[in-house]
Amino acid sequence: MKSLPFLLSFCLRSRNQRGYTLLELMVVMGIIALMAVGVPYLGGVMKSYTLTNAGQAIQSQLAFARQEALTSNRAVQVRFYRITDAENGTGYRAIQAFRENTDSTGKVTLTPVSQAYFMPTGIAITDSVANAATLFATGTSGATLSTGDTNYPLPPPYGVNPFLSFRFRPNGQTDLTTSSLFTVLSTRAPLKANQLPAKFITFQIDAVNGTIRVYQP
Repeated sequence: MKSLPFLLSFCLRSRNQRGYTLLELMVVMGIIALMAVGVPYLGGVMKSYTLTNAGQAIQSQLAFARQEALTSNRAVQVRFYRITDAENGTGYRAIQAFRENTDSTGKVTLTPVSQAYFMPTGIAITDSVANAATLFATGTSGATLSTGDTNYPLPPPYGVNPFLSFRFRPNGQTDLTTSSLFTVLSTRAPLKANQLPAKFITFQIDAVNGTIRVYQP
């Protein structure tokens, strides 16, 4: 019995000798056209999927931090880290929560209640659009901007990084002075209206009761 490679070689030689039919050429052109249309579409679907997953992870982190404050009867600090890497440049791309513990001398120590969550490549929190990032408008939202914390660095390779933080109080409220927004988006998507891309996720933290609302176009 002739081997499969031999048969394939024979078929290819036969095809080259007799040429291609018009129908075969049309099929190939149709496949190329579908790929030209489909690849960008699939790329857009994947970006939307990645953004949605990041939004769900952030929502879970915030909800868990608030619940931890309620159940432990301790303030829980939420930190948004501004980090830099070769792929994404500089931006707020990580979040972590810490329970605050006060000893008899009044010294406050922190206990991580969640692992640091790093957003996927190309996803970040905007701090440049005023109406989409009031949480990051320091001095007006009540959030605190820090240059870093050597006692509680991010895992390697990041280490000590600047961060913005606020607290959920033991009753579930926050220490924010006003309800604040922050928006998660793809840093590689073209901007549309209001300096935002077509797809983004905006979170609103209610300063009074600490509830989190999510808006996604």
